[in-house]
Amino acid sequence: MNIQSENFKLIYGSEQEIPIAYFKGKFIGPIKIWEIDYPEDIEPNPIYLSTEFPNPNVTIVKKI
Repeated sequence: MNIQSENFKLIYGSEQEIPIAYFKGKFIGPIKIWEIDYPEDIEPNPIYLSTEFPNPNVTIVKKI
């Protein structure tokens, strides 16, 4: 959204500079890196922090 606030601050932006990387003959970028300051009243949701899939069937690949 490109909007800075007290919770989102742009700490790096390469729009006007040289791209951040050169990989396999290509320049990669531009890129933006944001710092996030989470408000104290936000409660963590364990579903978003889980490293397990809620439904194991999503990991199954079927040949067609």
